[in-house]
Amino acid sequence: MLDNFLFYLKLTWVCLKLAFNLFVFALNFLLIKINAKKLLNISLLSLIILSIGLNLLIIKQKNTPQVEIQHVEIFEKTGLELPKSQLVTMTENEVLIEIEQLQKLESLNIKSLGLLLNLSQLNKALDQDQPTKEYFKQAKQIAPQINYLEKN
Repeated sequence: MLDNFLFYLKLTWVCLKLAFNLFVFALNFLLIKINAKKLLNISLLSLIILSIGLNLLIIKQKNTPQVEIQHVEIFEKTGLELPKSQLVTMTENEVLIEIEQLQKLESLNIKSLGLLLNLSQLNKALDQDQPTKEYFKQAKQIAPQINYLEKN
């Protein structure tokens, strides 16, 4: 068993050496075929193009409006695991769609603490102060112990 392991280890080493030597040979061949100055210019140009592309990607991501929302569920039964916090990134349009869906539930006279807190948090993410305060006030009527959230 140990002999087989050592054999495969040596075989792996020989294969890695062969791959490295082939890579060095290919580079040498390219340097002979292509003038070294051209290779340097080509590599610098490709590096500049890559960095510009990455900068544009970062700028696009930075300028895309995104909101982080935490979804919390409160369970009625005590034997269940604690809820896990989950970060979700949403665009402004997705937040508006989510608010519309939750408002449809609220229009059906569903008075849920999680529903009202989610509506409050989503409106706060969009800087809509009046609906935020209104939904939080309704949530406090259901569970007065959530006063500590008012500061956040």
